[in-house]
Amino acid sequence: MRMADIFLGRDRANVEGKSPPTSERLRGKPAAPQKKEHIYPIVGVVTPVRNRRDWTLGFAQSMRKQNYPIFRLYIVDSGSTDGTPQALRALGASEITVIDDPDWHYWTAATNSGVVAALKDGCDYILTLNDDAILPDDFIANIVEGALESDAPIVGSVISFANDPGRLWGVGAYNDWENGAFVQTGLANLYEDALDAKTRIGADMIAVDYLCGNGTLVHKSVFEKIGLYEQRNAPHYHADSEFTMRAEKAGLPRLVALRARLYNRFTLDADGPFSKKNMKFFSLRSANFVRPILHILNEYCPAEHRTRAFVFYYGRYLSLFDARTRSKLLRAVKFMTLSGAERRAFAPRLVPPADPAFLACDDLEILLSLPALEFVLLAYAYLLQRSCSDNELHSYAHAIGAGKSREAAIVEFVGSGEYRGRPRPLVAELDVALSAPRFGGKKIDAALDMSDSQFTLACLLAARGRAPSRDEFLKARRLVATRGRAALVDEPSDSRALASPTLQALSETVARLVAAPARDDAVHVYVNIDVLCMAIVDPKARTGVHRYAKNVVHEMLDDSRVTLRVFHSPSLRREWSRLVEAEPIWLEREAHAEDPIPARAVVLFPYFPIEAAPARFAALPQCIMMHDLFPLERPEWFSAEAVSTFQRQLRQLLTASHIFCNSRATQQQLQSALPTLRASSSVAYLAADGSGRTGRRELRKIVDLPRSARYFLCIGTIEPRKNLLNAISAFALLASRPEARGLHMLIVGQEGWNVDLADLRKAAFDATKRIHFLGRVPDADLWTLYEGAICTVFPSLAEGFGLPILESFACGAPVVTSRGSSTEEIGGDAAILVDPLDPSEIAAAILRIATDTTERRRLKMEALRRAQDFSWALCAEAHIAEFERLTKR
Repeated sequence: MRMADIFLGRDRANVEGKSPPTSERLRGKPAAPQKKEHIYPIVGVVTPVRNRRDWTLGFAQSMRKQNYPIFRLYIVDSGSTDGTPQALRALGASEITVIDDPDWHYWTAATNSGVVAALKDGCDYILTLNDDAILPDDFIANIVEGALESDAPIVGSVISFANDPGRLWGVGAYNDWENGAFVQTGLANLYEDALDAKTRIGADMIAVDYLCGNGTLVHKSVFEKIGLYEQRNAPHYHADSEFTMRAEKAGLPRLVALRARLYNRFTLDADGPFSKKNMKFFSLRSANFVRPILHILNEYCPAEHRTRAFVFYYGRYLSLFDARTRSKLLRAVKFMTLSGAERRAFAPRLVPPADPAFLACDDLEILLSLPALEFVLLAYAYLLQRSCSDNELHSYAHAIGAGKSREAAIVEFVGSGEYRGRPRPLVAELDVALSAPRFGGKKIDAALDMSDSQFTLACLLAARGRAPSRDEFLKARRLVATRGRAALVDEPSDSRALASPTLQALSETVARLVAAPARDDAVHVYVNIDVLCMAIVDPKARTGVHRYAKNVVHEMLDDSRVTLRVFHSPSLRREWSRLVEAEPIWLEREAHAEDPIPARAVVLFPYFPIEAAPARFAALPQCIMMHDLFPLERPEWFSAEAVSTFQRQLRQLLTASHIFCNSRATQQQLQSALPTLRASSSVAYLAADGSGRTGRRELRKIVDLPRSARYFLCIGTIEPRKNLLNAISAFALLASRPEARGLHMLIVGQEGWNVDLADLRKAAFDATKRIHFLGRVPDADLWTLYEGAICTVFPSLAEGFGLPILESFACGAPVVTSRGSSTEEIGGDAAILVDPLDPSEIAAAILRIATDTTERRRLKMEALRRAQDFSWALCAEAHIAEFERLTKR
């Protein structure tokens, strides 16, 4: 039965004679001699929106001018923070339904929410439109008429540019798998006369392969047959094209109604393939997001074209890729070649290593493991950063199939003039990786201009004759960071006798390092440990400053480049006694007044000392760590006494030779607030302190939660800048939602200042009874809480560093934190960044993690990867480098 007949069936008993053509019924033309009939199927217009208030309001008001009589507009708002849903409701339009969805639903999940609502309300057709669409008043009438005349269940529109109406943005979409041109709009950037060459179906319809979501009309039976839009694998872009690919598989025709015209505000600068947002290939809201591309290839592309299509799709960007993006591309291709079980085993390697030297080595191993065709494609893409021609592809693939080794092919690539012709990422690191025996022991300069990571990798390749595992490399790298390069020669080796001349030269370099005196030329570092002394008697002093002081000093204890001595303020004698009783190691490291001071010596203050440094240190270079300047810049957050004390402490910077900053944000704060200081400055990033992981208790012994409960954490001293009230307000927005049922909020941290804890508890109780204040907890309990949390919420208004972010990352727990300050710097692309003053945005981020298991798993992998970028060994290394510079002879 035709679709027109479905709708006519309601009134067929009253019809005499033959029905007039559908076009006449819709246009209202007379059809003598019988009575004219009109068919008006109910249309549900679904429009997902987010934070484009003016555009959305203009779109909603323009929709009211449509001359089609019976439609409803379902606007699905995904967590807008600019007042969009409130403004829409204020219109008072009965035909507009506003649906509130979380932020992460935009675009696909929000569209599905609207589709479900429209179907539930009895709509016959679903019309998807974007709020940037500009529509003629007869648009809905024309597209419905096209659907009824053609009997097509899916009908699209002709889309033109709003700023150049005669130029086509696209008419349908197509896939050219062999050339990597898929999910591409048809007739893009051509002009109206290009439509004349298209074969017509009837007077005003043309067939297309696929359709985009803007201006597409879908009969309700299509959703019953093939389901909703693919929100899991295509959360933002390409869900529309994937939907019509599924329709093709199901045998459903897809047409474009030439009379249905709309105009969009698309611009190449803001929305084109090389726009900033679309160059983020691993971002959910990029048109080039890898996940939907891989899904479409896996589901619809012939197997023999998948890898080629994938590489060619990204081919236009290859010259712009940095090393990490190229590595992700390589790993995605490897993933495509594996079976289901193999994919699960390989999944942890989808996140590239953080260290550039090991990244290059690991990438080469993956490249060598690819099948012949994929190997050639990726050799060109990874090493030469371009796509290959058919001739190049088949020529090299044939050679590999005939017995040419992949190693020999790689040596040819990196030896080519094209590879060496211009700077490329990781060239030096690849040179080190190519020194492995399997590549013929390529000669490298082992003694000069090598980073510690490159040196470590070269030693491991020399000792083992193979590429190290990630764990082997990280262990060796930590050894170099803590004990120096010479320590690597003490590592056992079964294959050093196999060394090539290059590797022998490397061994000789190491041997010279071993033979060189270590401690005789070491820098003597005198460290003030007032922070450790105070923390031994007062748990409230065990803050992030204490974690830094304890860990950086312990890292330097056994480093051959420094001789460590400690001292404390005289007023802390009692605390010092308690400290050495608990940790005797400090007693043997005490700096005595009668000891001579060596020529190469510096003083380090992990924080401002209680009292001035001993006079005997006055002539030495003074170094101090700045953790933040907030009492100076935001005094309203602190007591008057605390502000006055801090201002007095800052005067110690006048005699400092060097100032360490725990983040670039803190360094910029320092340079901006005190631009005329004579001291130099540098960044020494902190790290997660894993020492408390032993002796952990079960979660139920820490907090009494229902057995099925889930929770998120808020960590930190309770003070104004930690912004707990907005975090509580965010949870209040979630508490009544079905998706958040069973979700609890745990607040961990001691009471600080300028916050009334009783008022905070009352606000929490008024919001929901599922908020728990745990106060300060032992370190072992803290790690248990991190590991069990769905995420850590850290919406601080300002931070010098933000240790809870890294501690959470180290446990694989996703993090929601603030834009700006150091929190964005430390969280990087592994955290979800929010406006800390907007509870709805914080709530949307929490809900996204709580409900989207795929996103939570992705964030966990990114968190673990990001945690590897920070270590106390690297922090100590940054200190020692400055000590050596300050005492250079």
